[in-house]
Amino acid sequence: MAEYKCRHQGLPVVQRCHFPILAALCSQVYIIHRRDEFRASKIMQKRTLAHPKIEVVWSHVVVEAYGNEKHRLGGLKLQSTKDGSVRSCKPTSGLIS
Repeated sequence: MAEYKCRHQGLPVVQRCHFPILAALCSQVYIIHRRDEFRASKIMQKRTLAHPKIEVVWSHVVVEAYGNEKHRLGGLKLQSTKDGSVRSCKPTSGLIS
């Protein structure tokens, strides 16, 4: 199964990652969110955070998407919105913005 990272804000990312298909089709979904909270409705937040295949990376933004030797998406570099530190995110199958 594929593994996807989502970069967006508010209700759209919660809907994209939870309903109806993405989380069901992927082995893991990561939501990369620039803030430390969602602006979606409380019920949507609760459903998303409780989903076993969805993991939220709080307070980070994507600064680089890099490829691998097969010319496919190899991973992401994420920057913290709190302290500016940069870290790499493991290889992924796709990115939804």
